[in-house]
Amino acid sequence: AEVAFAFAIMCYVTAFVAERRTRKMCLDHYLAVHEHLFTLDDDGVTMSDAHTDLRICWAHFDAAFETPTHFALRHCTNAVGLPKRAFSDLDGVRDAIAARISLQPLHE
Repeated sequence: AEVAFAFAIMCYVTAFVAERRTRKMCLDHYLAVHEHLFTLDDDGVTMSDAHTDLRICWAHFDAAFETPTHFALRHCTNAVGLPKRAFSDLDGVRDAIAARISLQPLHE
């Protein structure tokens, strides 16, 4: 019984790791192949690509964090990551976020 239980746990862990790795590979491929546009304006944040437009109002977010590579806008337990490489004016992005949400540095 112990061997069967250990085998079941090993199978579960293997499947879990494989699923996560596959999901990450698909996401990495999607992000590498598709160009994304991030826009910040008075109403909120818009993330667009060739297939999707996603708009999130500023009121949706309750905090923002800055890492060396991203801005993260938080709502409850979820966050939207904005890669810094997507913006040419980081000071302008920092000011736009800080004018609406508390922006805190977060070191990785």
